[in-house]
Amino acid sequence: MSAMRKRLFHPKRGGGSVAVGAFVAVLAGALAAIAAGVIMHRPSDTALVIATTQDCRRAFSEEKCNAIMAQAMAIHASSAPRYTDAGLCELNFGVGGCAPISLLNTTFFAPAVAAIASTRDTAQATLVPLYLEPKASVDDDSQGLRVFYRGLAVGVLHRRRFAGAELSSLTDLGGKPMTSAEVRKLTRG
Repeated sequence: MSAMRKRLFHPKRGGGSVAVGAFVAVLAGALAAIAAGVIMHRPSDTALVIATTQDCRRAFSEEKCNAIMAQAMAIHASSAPRYTDAGLCELNFGVGGCAPISLLNTTFFAPAVAAIASTRDTAQATLVPLYLEPKASVDDDSQGLRVFYRGLAVGVLHRRRFAGAELSSLTDLGGKPMTSAEVRKLTRG
């Protein structure tokens, strides 16, 4: 038996148990890195999903996040269903599922934005504000939550936790990751 193998498996001399511990720690770290790579692997054209402030700040500066939010809300104001009364909106989208929107000296209510899908264009990204389906149960999102744009179901929003952080992803209705090309197509009608 080699000297190193003797020290790893027969720690009679000092430091053997430390070597085994270090070996196990390195092996666990490598396995965790491989698992994270497999879980997080996405095609390069996968749409960027912004469902939380942290999602936005992982990809952009705070100033850019504010600009993205403002642009998405302007799009949402012209594309989401409109209700003159909060109660009517909440009748369809549940209590807390609606938000007031001010546009041209008038206020109306619309389903709250659940996420923003964005292309990965560096110059001018295409943004699509998404809202949850009527009466969606956000308490049970184990299978994801269907999201809508202009009154049509367009995908499923998934929220997963990895190493303590919430990571959002978006799939089409068939379960495949939504691409930037699909996001662009949504805005064309």
